[in-house]
Amino acid sequence: MALLTSLRFTSRMGAMAIDQESWFLRRRKTFFTDYLYPLIPVELAEMGLELYYGGIGHPSFHYEVVSNARQAIAQKYVNVDKCADTLFTARPAYDLGREVLYAFQKTMQKRIDDRLQFLYGFSRQDFIQKNAPQERGQNNSTPVVNQSVVKSRALNIIEGKESLGYGALTVANEACVIGIDPKNGFSGFTLKEEDGVLSFHSCGFDALGSGKYIAGSEFADLLNQLSLKQRRSGMGLIHGLTQLGKAHIKASNTFGQVGGTIRIIILDADGRTRALRRVEIAHNKALLFTEMLKGYLAGLLTEKILQSLIHDLLAGLSLDVVEDKFFRSISDFHLLEKMVRGYKIGLSDLPQASEFKKMYTN
Repeated sequence: MALLTSLRFTSRMGAMAIDQESWFLRRRKTFFTDYLYPLIPVELAEMGLELYYGGIGHPSFHYEVVSNARQAIAQKYVNVDKCADTLFTARPAYDLGREVLYAFQKTMQKRIDDRLQFLYGFSRQDFIQKNAPQERGQNNSTPVVNQSVVKSRALNIIEGKESLGYGALTVANEACVIGIDPKNGFSGFTLKEEDGVLSFHSCGFDALGSGKYIAGSEFADLLNQLSLKQRRSGMGLIHGLTQLGKAHIKASNTFGQVGGTIRIIILDADGRTRALRRVEIAHNKALLFTEMLKGYLAGLLTEKILQSLIHDLLAGLSLDVVEDKFFRSISDFHLLEKMVRGYKIGLSDLPQASEFKKMYTN
């Protein structure tokens, strides 16, 4: 969860992806943690709306944000019939995103209050009103909040200049929100603890976390190859999904905190059913997807074959069928087998597996 990316494929479709490596100083590294959450109730989803939240940083922070956001959205839109006109004459994804922003801000404020209360026994409101308790056992002493050292540190905590206890090397708490609605199509937004605002993805993509620079570079290379008209219309599902996966693979090869199996959520405003409006690539399906991309990047697959394999994967074909087609699509399946197992395929005299020769030799 050190890299979170979002990319608009067309005006009606886009996706968000996150890695599953969890890494904190002096704690165990894991490869199964990610924070992608659906936010809206079924009643709104049946109207053609979808909203997903993805976060990087501290796990419990995002869990609290999502819990607060779900509760706020459910309460505000409890009567779906009365809300229908409002939702579809405005900007539903943005309006719902504002509820997520308020939940994000509320969680940040609570963490700040908890930190101040733990250290000094007063809250942000106490600090503003200079109404904090005095030091214990010293009724005639200066109130804690008026002591210069305390005032200076409390102000740093409130302004976000001091960590809230997550550790010096922990990735900052940041999030992306993507959504679709029948009128406006796909929308993407970013939230950061240092800003506290809801930022629209005006350029069609964003990358957050320790691997953001190489991912952003991949997206920039993609957009630089397109004309202005193509940028606005989008690069399409298969091409966009390929670029999203490539960004994560290259980031995992370069940045130590990025890794694990990728998880992707694709949202399509033109899907006739909810199952078609939101498509998830995760677990074994995501692993096969990244292996195909690695084969392409290693020069073992042509772009045309890669696109055909991704299309089969999205169409719901069995993973065994797609994997078999994957290995049969190249001449040197031994080299491909070594690559997906982590061998450096540039080395000579790599051992060959006899079982693979039986399976893929006609």
